[in-house]
Amino acid sequence: MIESDVDQKSFLIEEVVGRLDGVMSYQRRAFCAGGPHRDLSLPQRFGLITLHERGPHSVSSLADLLGITAPSASTLIDRMEERGLVLRDRDATDRRVVHVAISEAGDTLLDVMMGMKRDKVRRILSHMTTEELEHVTGALRGLNRVLHEQGESAGS
Repeated sequence: MIESDVDQKSFLIEEVVGRLDGVMSYQRRAFCAGGPHRDLSLPQRFGLITLHERGPHSVSSLADLLGITAPSASTLIDRMEERGLVLRDRDATDRRVVHVAISEAGDTLLDVMMGMKRDKVRRILSHMTTEELEHVTGALRGLNRVLHEQGESAGS
């Protein structure tokens, strides 16, 4: 690549990062918006998503994934368990270890939360032209390919 190509690529990368920030900001607002989950704290929402995406975890490993202490995770799980969103199960070999899994009610609530967000995104996308949607689709395929190659998880 010649220097002008490198400069152009750097410029485009910065533009994409800036535009992704705007899209992610919209996604965060949609995620935090009202609905049946409005009385869930953000850590509870992230806990449900983590359990849904990664399966059952011990309290300590869930705490690590959420970036909180084990006592904070335990309190968080208590609140979600009171609402029937998660299930606790003691490890059969080491009774000190408690595993947490998302419950059917938690999965249902998460489906509603994500469905509401998807509906908002669909409404916005419906205002784009077919050509614009084809460009977005191609770009997202490329992004997902790179994330997969880098070992990151991305929805397809």
